[in-house]
Amino acid sequence: MPSRRLLPWSILGLLSVLAVGALVLGLVEAPAAGDLAVHNAAGENLAAGSFSAQISALEGTAGAPTAVRFLGRIDYTAPDIVRISHIAGRTAGPPVVVLTGTRARDYLGPLIALRRFSNFHRLGATFTASLPVARFVPPVEAGLVHGTYRVAVTVGGNRVTAFTERVLLITPSGTTRQTIRYFFLEIGGEPVVQPAA
Repeated sequence: MPSRRLLPWSILGLLSVLAVGALVLGLVEAPAAGDLAVHNAAGENLAAGSFSAQISALEGTAGAPTAVRFLGRIDYTAPDIVRISHIAGRTAGPPVVVLTGTRARDYLGPLIALRRFSNFHRLGATFTASLPVARFVPPVEAGLVHGTYRVAVTVGGNRVTAFTERVLLITPSGTTRQTIRYFFLEIGGEPVVQPAA
């Protein structure tokens, strides 16, 4: 029969082992600081209830110059109203389009996607991440595509103030480069101040 004096030390030893295990598990499973900053900032934008952003899309193929495909403004009002104002570039349709429901939420896709990406690296107020484009296609087609998807996110005042998506897509039929820039003008009714570089 163990001594009564050993029982408190045994319990203390067991609790110490559990505490160290919890600490190690927390360090291994916790999101990286860069990921957490971007995920929280994107969540703040979405929770603000409204925002306005200027969007530009550039596209080019191998051997052809990059051209402006679209320059416009998006005004979002929660839960699901998006007003798209066309400024310049190729487009077929009216200069202003108002979308609601699922079609409106589709325009939030890139901002929502920021909350799913990981491995962000910080340089000042900008966080960058890079992924292979094969992750965005069905597994059957993954072997046919190569290239990278890069995103650079600027965070200021705990919100995303701008972000740029760059895609280099290489397929058997050719190479395409696309850049889409989102520059937030207003979030939640407040003007956006871009952080110093």
